[in-house]
Amino acid sequence: MTPVWKEEEVSIEVLSEHLSNSGFVVQGVEDNQISLRTGAGIGYSVTLHDSPQFIRLSTYLPLRSDEPTAKKRELEHRLNASIFLATFTLDDDEDVTVTYVMPYGHGLIAGQFAAIVQRFGSLLDFVVHTQNESGLIDFEESRTPPTANLLN
Repeated sequence: MTPVWKEEEVSIEVLSEHLSNSGFVVQGVEDNQISLRTGAGIGYSVTLHDSPQFIRLSTYLPLRSDEPTAKKRELEHRLNASIFLATFTLDDDEDVTVTYVMPYGHGLIAGQFAAIVQRFGSLLDFVVHTQNESGLIDFEESRTPPTANLLN
């Protein structure tokens, strides 16, 4: 039977142990955050917040800096309109942040938690491999400030 944790039983250690026991490869645990990778190697995190009581799944998808902001906004809007579960937003660096928030204020079903973490990772792989026809999402691009390139 799948355990159901009361809100006071939910801790980063409990979540990390459950993910490990469920077959996830936990990359690291720091403070209230668990680092994971998808099957394709995309890093993402599970962060525990105590007040209010919620768990945030998040990552960012780096976008090519040479593309116009309008094109990046179009990707953000298209993903929000067509992808269920997560929220996509353009951050200050014009990369796409991907988040999903789940409350645990009345307890948490362990199996449901693991399933949502798995689904979030699969969603990231899906987005990068099927929603990136133009190559706008680019993990290989250098993150060097543009002025540094002028010196060479």
